[in-house]
Amino acid sequence: MARTTKIADFSTELMGILNDYEAEVEAAAEKAVDKTGKKTAKYLRSAVSIPADAEKYGLWDDYIKTWTSSRRKNTKYLHNRSVHNKRKYMMVHLLEKGHEGPIHAKAYPHVEIAEKKGIKMLEEEMIKEVEKI
Repeated sequence: MARTTKIADFSTELMGILNDYEAEVEAAAEKAVDKTGKKTAKYLRSAVSIPADAEKYGLWDDYIKTWTSSRRKNTKYLHNRSVHNKRKYMMVHLLEKGHEGPIHAKAYPHVEIAEKKGIKMLEEEMIKEVEKI
């Protein structure tokens, strides 16, 4: 229903409406970031294929199962969620990039793929959440 406002109070009313909308968009952004972080961690837990030669070391299952998403310090205009490997964090870079050395280790790119999917997912989630307003 339309509200009647005196012209002298127009700017105050408009600022109130815009502040309400800002709060709704902030809540939508936070929700989108949380959903995306959780979905990206789930993707890393389920969609990462186990290389045939990695099975012999018996570490791959443990590595895959420990991907998680944690909320980081949020501010009014900044919402952070970190997707990380809780227990095997020291293996992430080595598996992603591989390494040269006395014993060469092949790279198994998987984090970069999940990151690209996560960015696309976040854009889609943001649009979906803001359209609900």
